[in-house]
Amino acid sequence: MHLVDVTNSYADQIHRELVTTPLRFIQVYTLGNSLVTHRRGEKIDVVIITNHHRPVTPAELAYIREQLFAPTQAPVVARKGAMTTLTAERSA
Repeated sequence: MHLVDVTNSYADQIHRELVTTPLRFIQVYTLGNSLVTHRRGEKIDVVIITNHHRPVTPAELAYIREQLFAPTQAPVVARKGAMTTLTAERSA
């Protein structure tokens, strides 16, 4: 598995979101057919995984946790339709 950085393809949308929200960081990746959006605020990390072809697998969730979250973070997983969200507080 490999996360491929495709942030430049979404530059206009990311710029608008950074200007209008308190987010400090947005990165967009692909993982096969899944689109992975990593948003970081002052106190929270949110990763949204979207795959319209199939459910996100446990192996993909584990890989994304390993790659995008600090070892001390314990993200909460929520699923809704084609979207899976991982949310974790950031340590100070």
